[in-house]
Amino acid sequence: MADRIDQLTIGSTSYDIALPADSKDTMFYTTASSTANAFTVTIPDVQALYDGLAVNVKFNAATASGATLNVNSLGAKGIYYRTGSAITSHISANNYVTLVYNSTAGGSNTPG
Repeated sequence: MADRIDQLTIGSTSYDIALPADSKDTMFYTTASSTANAFTVTIPDVQALYDGLAVNVKFNAATASGATLNVNSLGAKGIYYRTGSAITSHISANNYVTLVYNSTAGGSNTPG
């Protein structure tokens, strides 16, 4: 499988980044919608959850304890800190958070 080259620009410097053609090392951006504490997002071309799937989510509402994220109707998964504890009310409305799927944790972890 051939890799593709994407370009990242920081300031005035551009960097070529080799990414696998299957896009498993791609960061996706999406805005969440929610009903109560259940957030949903739609990401083109993602048909399954896999370890390392990274999604940069703009939350449309604040989270509370027990918040879940459902990517492409693949099943609601808990949102956890990288330490393993469930997220509480630390994500405010209109905040951007990068979540990384971790099947061992049973949900998505915040990297920070």
